[in-house]
Amino acid sequence: MDTGRAFVVDCPTQMSRLSLSSLAVLLPLAALATGCGSVSIILKSPVEKQCGSHGLKGCPELTDGVITYVGGNKDGGKVKIMKGAAQNSPEKVKKFAESLKELEKIPGMSGHAKPLFEVIDILASGKYEEGEEHHHKGKHKGDPGGDDGPGGTSGVVTPATASQKVGCGIAGFATCTWGVPGPFVLTDLAVSSGCSADMIVGTSRSGGTVDSPRWVERNPRFHGASGKLVIRAGEVMFVGVDPSGANDPKCSVSWGGFLPDDAR
Repeated sequence: MDTGRAFVVDCPTQMSRLSLSSLAVLLPLAALATGCGSVSIILKSPVEKQCGSHGLKGCPELTDGVITYVGGNKDGGKVKIMKGAAQNSPEKVKKFAESLKELEKIPGMSGHAKPLFEVIDILASGKYEEGEEHHHKGKHKGDPGGDDGPGGTSGVVTPATASQKVGCGIAGFATCTWGVPGPFVLTDLAVSSGCSADMIVGTSRSGGTVDSPRWVERNPRFHGASGKLVIRAGEVMFVGVDPSGANDPKCSVSWGGFLPDDAR
């Protein structure tokens, strides 16, 4: 072995290209050097099994994506996850996402629970495009035969992992974070099924704390024509969680909607 030559393992894709003899030597080193080798060993077989048992297409991309994301390369992992998920119906992918919660119980996964549940939220959101927010062409959701309209946008807000947290100013809710700014029409709003804490979504003027919200929804779950909420110009959507879920990455809110016609 040429010990003077640097090697790079793009976990898990390039690892599969190594010979068995090289793998035996490099795998422990890769796990130490990149932090993803051990994740690949732990997750590859159970993720492949769950993907296959749910009859999904794109299992190689989904498996690689989960391992890459949990291993620390979130951007690269998300691209692969979206590519694999987009080949299937949202209903199938959401069932697959639910099954991944069992992986937290696998020995060695205790230190990877946070990114694992971020992956689960991405898959459960039903929005399979690159990035936290994405845009589509078509009619407005809720319109006859419609999907997201021009300016249609969706995303996920997770207070536990948000970079900017503010005071809620609402009794029982200590942690809030900002979401989509107005003007915007929300047609989809749903708390993740894995969250046991209470969550709120509302709209307020942005600032150092949530101040006099114009409306607040508690543990919302609606889609399309079943409900529409408006975020006015100068307002921002906020998401809050009670203290029991403040550090729980399973507590998130997925949202979707469109820009009103006069804002485009």
